[in-house]
Amino acid sequence: MMFLANISPSMSDLPDTIDEWVSNIKSLIEKALKDKASIILLPELYLMSLAKYSEVKDELSQIKEVSRLLKERVCPEMESFLPTEVLLIFSTGPREMGRDFKNSTYILYKRSWHYQDKIYLTPWETHISPGDEVKVFEFNGLKLAVLVCFDSEHPDLSVILKEKEINLLLIPTATTDKKGNLRVNRCASARAIELGAIVVTNPLVGHSEIDMVDYHEGSQGFFYPAQLASPELTEIFSTYSTGESLYKLFEIETDYLLKLKEESSETKPYHSRTKKVLCSG
Repeated sequence: MMFLANISPSMSDLPDTIDEWVSNIKSLIEKALKDKASIILLPELYLMSLAKYSEVKDELSQIKEVSRLLKERVCPEMESFLPTEVLLIFSTGPREMGRDFKNSTYILYKRSWHYQDKIYLTPWETHISPGDEVKVFEFNGLKLAVLVCFDSEHPDLSVILKEKEINLLLIPTATTDKKGNLRVNRCASARAIELGAIVVTNPLVGHSEIDMVDYHEGSQGFFYPAQLASPELTEIFSTYSTGESLYKLFEIETDYLLKLKEESSETKPYHSRTKKVLCSG
């Protein structure tokens, strides 16, 4: 058994300086560590809030500046701060790749950074290029993956993860209204069933003056596979927020997840191999 801290800091109450921003993030992580969290998850694009501390105003310049701040200031400080045994899914933000920028999940573990790029972009993600790879990580005996928001709504990516037999799927999200948040959480529930995995969603919330992340709202979701013994615990949600920070501690039953992959009783879609099926008409 281990714990996951799902943290959605509000964009409505950003501190005045970048030093305070870093200090605030550290305080949230310290709270999670006191709660014995082994995994810490933050929402999509919270790292874009660093644009507040730059003097540039147009979106492309802000993307470039945030990418620089992450590389030169924030990421090095987090490397020395986070305990090596903890996995940090440090939100998503711009990452410079040659002449392109990716919307990348910054993942820190054992003083090393790993990245999961967003693959399916939304129409308003201008100046961003799509990723082309889904990565699977090993952590505490589990196979886990990260899909960024809209990626979780695409079954073709779920088919890839099904073949890898993952146990845990983490989904940082950013949706501008309740309808979008409900769509992501409904798809996350489906992913839990077809993958035989626990799926966790984390929404960006709050209102800022930064164009790329101006207004977002949502509820955190925690979805068990359908075969859990207690049906009332198959789906757990945080409160719904448009501006208040969210914090919820979830329990990951590692033994249950591993045993689930071994059992062959009932109809379990994650035990069925992918087939090539024709479609007529």
